[in-house]
Amino acid sequence: MDIEFYVNPRTGEPHCLDHDVTEEAVVDVLDAPLERRPGNEGPMIASGQTREGRWLRVIYPERPTGIPVITAFPPGPKTIAGLRRRKRRKKR
Repeated sequence: MDIEFYVNPRTGEPHCLDHDVTEEAVVDVLDAPLERRPGNEGPMIASGQTREGRWLRVIYPERPTGIPVITAFPPGPKTIAGLRRRKRRKKR
């Protein structure tokens, strides 16, 4: 999977780092997302856990080749509760 990261022009680093999310954590979620759905304004949203167990949401536009990651951030407590609920349902 070819993953590119949007670079913040102010810092010169991937935008996900502004949210204390490493590139490796983003790859963990994109390799095995719990949920992947279209966002309200076009980009896709992948939600899942990293290998360390941290919950993340990854925002990226849908493309036929490669994944250009716009940003990634930890979701709020209500979102995490919903993801856990859906994860339990999925196991049944």
